[in-house]
Amino acid sequence: MTQSSIKLSTYQLNGIIHTAVCNLPSWYNLFLRIREQSLYKVSDLSIKFYLKYFKVEEYSWEIDLEKLETFPAGSLAKEWANFYTNKSFSLTPKYEKHDIAHVILGYSTSIIEEVRMCAFRIGAGKITVPEIAYLLIGLAVFPEFAQLFYRDFKLGKSALNFFKWDFRHLLNEPLEDLRALIFSKSSKRFQ
Repeated sequence: MTQSSIKLSTYQLNGIIHTAVCNLPSWYNLFLRIREQSLYKVSDLSIKFYLKYFKVEEYSWEIDLEKLETFPAGSLAKEWANFYTNKSFSLTPKYEKHDIAHVILGYSTSIIEEVRMCAFRIGAGKITVPEIAYLLIGLAVFPEFAQLFYRDFKLGKSALNFFKWDFRHLLNEPLEDLRALIFSKSSKRFQ
């Protein structure tokens, strides 16, 4: 499978977002779903550990979906609220920045998309033990996507590192303006 031949789509099954590779046999996508399902279980266990040991200093935002819904259409806050539509999860304390990264970058929440976002984040300069571990696990479980992960890493290198921004002060800003600022270093845009 070459980088140019990878066309991904996502679908929801039993409340979990999965990735499918278009134009490949159903047996391949079944095998892909099984691998994603296995990593979902590992992710569920690791999130508690991550929040306890890596987000000790992190604060909760004291914001809820009702408040986010009151912001203007197209704003970061409104798009963040829309992000949770039809998801099996909602706002998680100390995970706000992670979900906002999904909103800004446009990555879905399937395991493959999480690994892609991880590669982007490392490329942009967010180099942490959990990020590196997740990327390495993703590469081991999904080696056929290595070129795609590398493309996301390079895209991150060409973007501004926004991972230390305090988005609580940017919730009213138009999402497209924030994306334009983040990607102003690059002529390529995230697809």
